[in-house]
Amino acid sequence: MKGFKGRKLEDKPLPNFKDVYDRIPAEQIYAFYIPGVVLNSTMSSPLGDKDNVSSFSIFWSYRKNKYLWKDFRYGWFGDAIDFVQRLFGYTSQVEACMKIFNDFGIDDFYIFKELTTTINPGNSKISVKSKTKRKSKLQITIRDWNQNDISFWGQYGITTKWLKYANIYPIKYFYIDGNIKIADKLAYAYVENKDGNITYKIYQPLIKIGKKWLSNNDSSVWELWHMLPKTHDYLIITKSRKDALSIMATMNIPATSLQAEGTIPKDNVIDELKQRFKYIFLFYDNDFDKKTNYGREYGRKLSELFDLPQIEIHEIHQEKDYSDLVKNKGIKYARTVLWQLIKKELLKHLIERK
Repeated sequence: MKGFKGRKLEDKPLPNFKDVYDRIPAEQIYAFYIPGVVLNSTMSSPLGDKDNVSSFSIFWSYRKNKYLWKDFRYGWFGDAIDFVQRLFGYTSQVEACMKIFNDFGIDDFYIFKELTTTINPGNSKISVKSKTKRKSKLQITIRDWNQNDISFWGQYGITTKWLKYANIYPIKYFYIDGNIKIADKLAYAYVENKDGNITYKIYQPLIKIGKKWLSNNDSSVWELWHMLPKTHDYLIITKSRKDALSIMATMNIPATSLQAEGTIPKDNVIDELKQRFKYIFLFYDNDFDKKTNYGREYGRKLSELFDLPQIEIHEIHQEKDYSDLVKNKGIKYARTVLWQLIKKELLKHLIERK
């Protein structure tokens, strides 16, 4: 594309980098043009020739006070606007600013007609590559933790230290196929990186109807797998990441969960877990207040299929899962209940061995 000199500018001003950053955070620009991007990490480069190595990084520069990127293959680097300029091959930064404003629907600046085609990042050539060749359709913009977040997770015994370790982030926006959505006041992204494929599960706990949950994980993804030790006496497989993390934070016992209670894991994965952990317990919900106790039924199916002991919270406690038990009865009470369930199964195991 040729430069902008000599063109009629009508009544709208040319945009510059300050105009862009006054309206759109750099994180949002990166997320729009690189679906599934995770800041402060490495990935396959979306620039130049395709590669299958981690040759590209977006990182926070304290000296520049903004997010910069670098392509280690060619030595290219810059800020978010420089990235857009190089991605589309523009001869000037002004054209990159125009492109950004056009794609984000901001129309009070002059934009060349050649730049008025809006891309769909979810289907574009720069979608994050993965070994499964499945393209991410969810993207996020992260915000800072605040007191509302701390209070919400704290009621389940989970601190921000555990949340960060578990790759859980508070979000301001999320994107479905490149279309921006304003996240709820309490909204979080569970970030997974399985086999180099970054996926998200979005959780908006205050929403009763609609998009409380959004996810582009497939059924092979185990929640908190990256937090599991190589070996341990115990492992608890529970219904959700929130329950698993609550157990980890309050019991100091490794825990994980599948994508849904009805998910059937692969035999070889269970075999691996049995080699790493001495005792494995299935700890699904006790849906005692529902016509069909789905948690109990799904747990029983896995228990029989893989010969794993099934435990559940008794109806007398009036709570269906561990995180709710912590929230409504307190950490000490919840710990006592779970330890009693574990000890009961261990005693049964010892008796059967005799």
